Amino acid sequence: MWIRATRKVRELRMVASALASTSHPVLAQIIPARFCNLSCGYCNEYDKVSEPVPLDEMLRRIDHLDGWGRR
Repeated sequence: MWIRATRKVRELRMVASALASTSHPVLAQIIPARFCNLSCGYCNEYDKVSEPVPLDEMLRRIDHLDGWGRR
């Protein structure tokens, strides 16, 4: 019960922060894998023909997140 309550408080804080300041993203999702064993009909993120994103480019993208003012 306590864990559920603290999770809900964190969730509400995140939503409140997002509503109070819309000048930055609330969450960022980084997907380092190309292949996925799921088959979601809406997803075009994964395929078997694309080249993987080079590590230096992935690190550059992660560093770029720092300039977005995340909280």
